[in-house]
Amino acid sequence: MPIDELNSAIWLIRLYGSTIPQTQSEICQEFVCSTIGSEIHITKIKIIVTTFTNVGALNNSITELVLPLVTDITINDSPVNTNFSINPLDYFKNLPKCTSLSIYSDSRITQIPIHFNKAFPNLENLILYCSNLTSIPIFFNSTELIDMRVNAPKLTLTLPTNANLPKLSNLLLTVLIERDKTYIFTQQSYPSLAIIKIQGTSNGNYGIIVEVASPLVTSVFTAIINNGPGFISPIFVYPKSITTIIVGGPIFSYSPSDLTLYTKLTHLKLINGQGEFPFYGPLPSTIQILSLGSNNNFTGSIPSNFLANSLPSLSIDLTGNQFLQGSLGQEYCYIGKLFIQNTSISSVPDCWWCFYNYTTSQFLFQTYLSQPQNIDCNFKVESTNLFSMNGDPVRIKGEGIGWGDPQTQVIIPNRELSKYIPAPLGSSQNMTLQFSGHSMNFTVNIIGFSVRNVTIDLKSNQDMIVYYNYANPNYPPNVTVGNSLQSVKSIDSNCTTVCRAVYTIPFPFNIETMTSAFFETLFEHQSIGSSLIIIKDTIVTSVNLQSSTLNLFGYFGKQSINGSVMINNTINCVIATTTLTFINCTLNQIPTSGPATISVSVPNGYYSSSSLLFIPYVQPSNQDCIINTNNCNGHGSCVNGQCQCDDGWVDDCRLKNEKDPEVMFKPNTTSPTSSFSHKNFTFSFNLVEIQELDIDGNVIKRLESNSWLLNDRSTNDLVSLSYDLVSHQNDSDYSLLNVTSIVEFSNSSRSIQFGDDIIQLGAGSIKVSVNITKWPFTSVLSNLRVLFSTTINNQQSIIGCDDSINTIESFQQSSNDDSIQYLRVVKDNVQFFGRFIDYCLSDGRKTYSKTQLINTTAIDQDNSIALIGISLPQSQSSILDPDFSALIINPDSYGKCDSKSDNDRWKLIVGVVVGVVGAVCLSVIIFVVVKRIKHNMILNINGQVLPADQINSAIWLGQLYGIEPPLTNEDDVCGSDEFTCKVIGSERHITDISIFRLDNVVSTVTSSITQLVFPQVSSITIYEGPQASIINRNINPLDYFKGQYPKCTRITFSDDTKIIQVPVNFNQAFPNLSALYISSTNLTTIPASGICTPTLYNLQFDSPKLTDVAIPPCSYLTDLLLKTSYQSNITYRFTQQQFPKLKSLIIVPSVIDPNIVLTLEIDTPSIDTVTAYVNSYGSSYVYPIFSNPGSIKTLTIGGSAVSVANNLSVFKNLERFSISYSSGPFPFNELLSPKLISLSLVDNMFTGSIASDFLTNNPQLTSLQLTGNQLLQGSFGQESCNLNQLFIANTSISSVPDCWWCYYNETKNVNFATTLTVPIPANCPDPQLDSTQYFSFGSRVTITGSNIGWGNRVSNLYVLEANRKLIATVTIPYSTTQSVIIQFSSQHSRTVSVTNIDFFTRNVTIDLKTNQEEEQDGEPQDHPFGAVYKFIENISFASCFSPIEELVDKVSGVKNIIETADKAWKKEMEKRDLENININNINNSNITIN
Repeated sequence: MPIDELNSAIWLIRLYGSTIPQTQSEICQEFVCSTIGSEIHITKIKIIVTTFTNVGALNNSITELVLPLVTDITINDSPVNTNFSINPLDYFKNLPKCTSLSIYSDSRITQIPIHFNKAFPNLENLILYCSNLTSIPIFFNSTELIDMRVNAPKLTLTLPTNANLPKLSNLLLTVLIERDKTYIFTQQSYPSLAIIKIQGTSNGNYGIIVEVASPLVTSVFTAIINNGPGFISPIFVYPKSITTIIVGGPIFSYSPSDLTLYTKLTHLKLINGQGEFPFYGPLPSTIQILSLGSNNNFTGSIPSNFLANSLPSLSIDLTGNQFLQGSLGQEYCYIGKLFIQNTSISSVPDCWWCFYNYTTSQFLFQTYLSQPQNIDCNFKVESTNLFSMNGDPVRIKGEGIGWGDPQTQVIIPNRELSKYIPAPLGSSQNMTLQFSGHSMNFTVNIIGFSVRNVTIDLKSNQDMIVYYNYANPNYPPNVTVGNSLQSVKSIDSNCTTVCRAVYTIPFPFNIETMTSAFFETLFEHQSIGSSLIIIKDTIVTSVNLQSSTLNLFGYFGKQSINGSVMINNTINCVIATTTLTFINCTLNQIPTSGPATISVSVPNGYYSSSSLLFIPYVQPSNQDCIINTNNCNGHGSCVNGQCQCDDGWVDDCRLKNEKDPEVMFKPNTTSPTSSFSHKNFTFSFNLVEIQELDIDGNVIKRLESNSWLLNDRSTNDLVSLSYDLVSHQNDSDYSLLNVTSIVEFSNSSRSIQFGDDIIQLGAGSIKVSVNITKWPFTSVLSNLRVLFSTTINNQQSIIGCDDSINTIESFQQSSNDDSIQYLRVVKDNVQFFGRFIDYCLSDGRKTYSKTQLINTTAIDQDNSIALIGISLPQSQSSILDPDFSALIINPDSYGKCDSKSDNDRWKLIVGVVVGVVGAVCLSVIIFVVVKRIKHNMILNINGQVLPADQINSAIWLGQLYGIEPPLTNEDDVCGSDEFTCKVIGSERHITDISIFRLDNVVSTVTSSITQLVFPQVSSITIYEGPQASIINRNINPLDYFKGQYPKCTRITFSDDTKIIQVPVNFNQAFPNLSALYISSTNLTTIPASGICTPTLYNLQFDSPKLTDVAIPPCSYLTDLLLKTSYQSNITYRFTQQQFPKLKSLIIVPSVIDPNIVLTLEIDTPSIDTVTAYVNSYGSSYVYPIFSNPGSIKTLTIGGSAVSVANNLSVFKNLERFSISYSSGPFPFNELLSPKLISLSLVDNMFTGSIASDFLTNNPQLTSLQLTGNQLLQGSFGQESCNLNQLFIANTSISSVPDCWWCYYNETKNVNFATTLTVPIPANCPDPQLDSTQYFSFGSRVTITGSNIGWGNRVSNLYVLEANRKLIATVTIPYSTTQSVIIQFSSQHSRTVSVTNIDFFTRNVTIDLKTNQEEEQDGEPQDHPFGAVYKFIENISFASCFSPIEELVDKVSGVKNIIETADKAWKKEMEKRDLENININNINNSNITIN
């Protein structure tokens, strides 16, 4: 030890008269010494003296104590000491390492020397209990103090107005009050201060006002400690922040005095007070302790509303207030403690006397009152049926049930208790329970469950069989698959061990959702995945054919890649990729047109179907059309093999429609029968029944349409009759089914939208729609067929203009000869003409639909009843749209005549349009997707075509990027995968562009345009994959976006090497752009001021040739990414003025010259995520400077000289910190950010050793990743067992504790990564659980204990806190208890009891207008929140079948729904003039979108 250091220690020993021997070895036994380098140094000093002993004279030559490495000094002096002339603080002049100084009972210290702050530059804890301390000449400004306690009753202290103690958290001052003064504590001067304690001695009528002006202060203590006449009164500027108030003295006060303002107050204590009872209103609901028993002397009575708020944990101490009067009411039964001894309170409620022996023995109740003779002890419980989740304590609720006992915990005194009851998991037992002398019989149900596995039988029994490890059969779990809640058919009576339960099969049938299931009881829920679900048999639910690529959807099991797919038993479809529910294969050849048989053979089983796949027929040629239709009968032309008729012409352009006044619409008041008459003939089209067919086409269920309820919704221009089917309402099989038919008639022509198409209805037409919602399908293999009936002629013909007899077939097949296309019925000079298209909309998607003649039944020799069936795939929404017209026959259209007949009087009689409409988007579609045929005449009849400039623009882009097959016309454009077309107003427009070019395609741009025209496009996404060849490299596509694109919000160009610059004034073309991402290896220039728009929030540039880029200041920007190159030092400044909303900043140079420093000055407080590093080893680096380091939560830096301008300790909210591409000594061996949970130093080249106390100094860390630091040395001790992750692969770290090896098989490469040799663990203690009784909310159970590992993915066990807290995923029915085996590792498991306490709310409807109570069924009609319902309906619609880009347009999160609902609510309230409604309540609603 250096001699001056040894002499300094001896000087201190002699000053205080300590008996510590004065040799180096003896001193180091009492003090703490450490060997540092080649010397021994004192690091901690502790002197405790009870009696002064003269152990030698002081060395007068010592004027300064030399203690350079001392970190902690503690001195407790004798109350009677000597050497009064020496102030020991004068001798402490240079202690740079000292962080803690505590001196007690030292009367030598009279003042703090002026050099004190310099002597202790790193002092954090200061305690001075010095009775003779009178002054502090220089306050402790700008020091590192965290805890300061100065107890000096003679100290006269005035706090400086410019005080600055940035880290001070706890302050205690005991001072002399010699005059009035004010202590002000502001957040600016004391930004970390939380606890203030000001005590004083006073001999005069002086006081201190303590103004607490910081919202961070939570606890305040003020008191006069010598019973003098003075006062210390706190004033709280932020009462809502205060949790603890202690005020003392005869003249006490605090402001504000209204306790309702202290919304977080938990402790309130008054000391040495007197006068009237100080409270006039109710205590705040947060208060837990009210103490008035410390030498107070209050008078008067306690107010009657004192306990108006619920205070189950409240402890009230009124002891010693002799003149405090009153009688305490029943509300005092519901508090935790009551002390009223030595008061004038006359009575307490009987509950305290009923449990007097227990409450007094447990110090819950203290009184000098005598127990009355007659007391009412009525012990009542709400229910004798108790529930325990997996053996956790049961809850007993009632009235007058006491304060529990040593085996029973009190939740709410006298109202709710908690008691642990041992019982087997999954059992229900009758037992007698004791409560503080009371006994009662209860049934205890141990609720909980654990799912072993699930088997879903799709074909034979169509059951779902669940095997539980344990469950309570009286409370089995509810099981949800997809959106379908399954019903329990049966369950074994004893489920304390493995048992079997049978549930209904999921409906609607959706194989995609059958690979997971959700189990829940009132207490617990559990989700299970495909590893525990067995689906028996192979099944195909839908297919999709694109060219020669066939996609199969259904269930195929594991190893389906080894199976085969055959078409028509002859054509092989070579399997490319598979999953459990999907097969993608390529056909060797295209099958012949028409229905095709699919056969699938995989290890899971065999499946075959002839109804799922339809090969489209080749469209007729124009020459065939000309021959078959007599060139469209002279009133149209053949286009793509179909007649495109002139306006007003139909039926291959041979008949013209006109309004005939003799047409009569005949409404039906009992059923949705569409009828109209012409002279003596009546034509009707009737819905007969709805049928469910099995896979072989057999009818397995039918619903007749024989009883309807009419609702007339007609207007002046439109007859609208709505019929609700009611005949099925008493049948439980159809409890969820809703069938509604709407019949509409109008004398005016009108347009009806069918999917993306617009259908024109002539004047006098009838439209029929049928809505079928939630049909209860019997099997996953079945589908629907809707039957209609009409009357046809057994024989019919038309006499032509040349008197020829032209036979008219009643039914004409479509060109593919598979489905009925036309229906014709001839009466007199009228032909009733029906047209059926071969697709429907099923759950919003175009689907093949077949129209068949089921049978005909003769009425007489002339007429028959025809049954027509229209098939629907299994779904929840189907729309069919055949149309029917009655036309006057023109003989000139039949036969061969030179001139037209004189009676050319053909007119439109009436049109009937029948649409079978299903519900909105609820389940999967089991169907064949038929790609939209763009040349269908329904589209082109109405003239809604794509403008030519948009067609040419799309063709140009197709040539630029080599789209295959080439685009040549509107049909190619709108039928391609790259362009989305929609009808807007009277035109079609391109609304989305998505080009993904992955292969090598060589293409030449032949179209000569200078500007791309897309006025309605909302999103542009273009991606060139790494394998795509460089084509048209000399054309920059951005140069051609010169017009106005006001609808476009998102632009993405990924890996597009054609982009070399962003044009000037780019933002003028895209004024509403919100997200821009450009990635190009050739991009060199972006404009300095032509990027930002008022809506741009996401900006990303990735180009190695974009050099020293200037960042445009975009005021709405929240996310910024730059991967560019740098050739010179550059500084980026992010100020709040320029980037007020920026949250995420990523700057990673892709190319950087040597010795370059990229400086980031970050002054925007909204930024919480920063990634800034050089992604290679070298001499360059990124250097961030933070003005608001406390805002940063995630920080990633890197480079050769990795550095941050700020000390990491100021990043108080930093949670994740990463360094990459850096080298040098290990940079962190001190306390890091207090909230840091993840530190990643992967793939650096750090050297040296990790300090042995690194993890001890940073106990908050849960993840430490050091992989790749090959020269980093050290070892980890037992404290590393508390890490959730430890990655040390490819390092020189030599050892880890046995805990990691004990669970190595469960943690490797997930929680623990190492290249160390795996040893045989020497010490693997058994897991110890805190309890064997647990509750689950849903399927998650928190398991706590010690040595319990890191979880086990095989058994769905995941880590929260390593070795201490795990999350187990179990499946237990609501309100049931089951035994669950927790498999911690292959060697360790424990059986625990789990009770599911989860609950499920189905729905709530509030009726504001009529009954003002819950609405039982139906949908809101003319509801004030109709706009909100419509908004959510639109979102549901979009989520089922819209592209994701459209969904993002509609909603960016639940917040938008809440905001929209909030606006609708406010608007409604303004209309109703209701001013006192709490608008904010809607923001707390639970909104779930399935």
